[in-house]
Amino acid sequence: MNQMSDRIVAHHEEILDALDSLSAAVIADAEGSHRFRLTGFLRHRLLRHIHDEERNLYGLVDRLLPNHCMNSTAAMANDHRFVEEQVSRIDAALMADRLENLRGSARHANRAELERLLVELNAVLRLHLQKEKQVYVTVLRCCAADQMESEVLRRMQRVFDEKAAAAPSESAPAAYREK
Repeated sequence: MNQMSDRIVAHHEEILDALDSLSAAVIADAEGSHRFRLTGFLRHRLLRHIHDEERNLYGLVDRLLPNHCMNSTAAMANDHRFVEEQVSRIDAALMADRLENLRGSARHANRAELERLLVELNAVLRLHLQKEKQVYVTVLRCCAADQMESEVLRRMQRVFDEKAAAAPSESAPAAYREK
């Protein structure tokens, strides 16, 4: 299971790097195209990642943990719900800034709220991914049979093969660029 667990850890690091980069770009220039790239990243990469993990990995982890008397991944799924809600709040802050033509103190307050939301998302996501690494990746390394690795890798392939398209660059897919 080392190949799979190493790929999961590497993918998590890519997600955190992209979030850091896009968050910094939006905070520095909330009116620029970065806001569209951030929204695209959050909706199409981060949320897709957490949904695919729940579908493809969490059940496997539950089956590997012996004698568990409850859903051992339930707390981690709750983290995912918080991430989903936070993405919605970030979207709302970005839209308010753009659509309502906020001025003066209202714009300043909205941008401060956006920055706070991004910091919270970053903190929760870092903690969540660290828990996955310390618990779930360890379980996969220790308990899963090697033949399971190829199946899980196949099921997670589309997640692992995502490029860091959300990183600020002109080569980002159209979903991450301002139209």
